[in-house]
Amino acid sequence: MALATTVPALAVLLFMSDCTDRAVRLLEAHNAYLWTPLTTNPSTR
Repeated sequence: MALATTVPALAVLLFMSDCTDRAVRLLEAHNAYLWTPLTTNPSTR
């Protein structure tokens, strides 16, 4: 599932080649969003 949702985020990098820093921040935020539910302990929610 993570790969299926990361691919569109990676595609954004192709269109934002002139804004590389912004694209990298977008990808990092996207990955953090995906991993948070996977790494959060259910008892702390």
